Amino acid sequence: MPLKLAIKKILVADDYQGMLDLIKTFLKDTYLDCEVVEARDGEELVRLAVETRPDLMVVDVCLPRMNGYQAVNKLVNEKRFKGPVLFCSGVARDTQLFRGQKPSCPSAFILKPFTKGEFIEQLKALLDQ
Repeated sequence: MPLKLAIKKILVADDYQGMLDLIKTFLKDTYLDCEVVEARDGEELVRLAVETRPDLMVVDVCLPRMNGYQAVNKLVNEKRFKGPVLFCSGVARDTQLFRGQKPSCPSAFILKPFTKGEFIEQLKALLDQ
């Protein structure tokens, strides 16, 4: 069932096309009228966030050229983005890193692989913060 929230633009950053496609499908099913913008590395994430001004970001932790935490913290520290951000990673230890590198904007973490239900549940919890 689609979420009825004021999310119009979502920036998704992942270096693996299969994950980008999966997340885009989950998001399109959830936010019917949203625009999804893709980034494949941390530097592109920063550039596209400044250019497109997304309402929400879904960010892989392990991005080339600048990891997801560094990219989001750069945006938040420069006051170019204020969240929310759903971080994701296929590396279990990134759960602990999230606690230490969590940005000052609303954020959450989900471990890959995840189901559509888990993904939507995390988004709902994040947006309720």
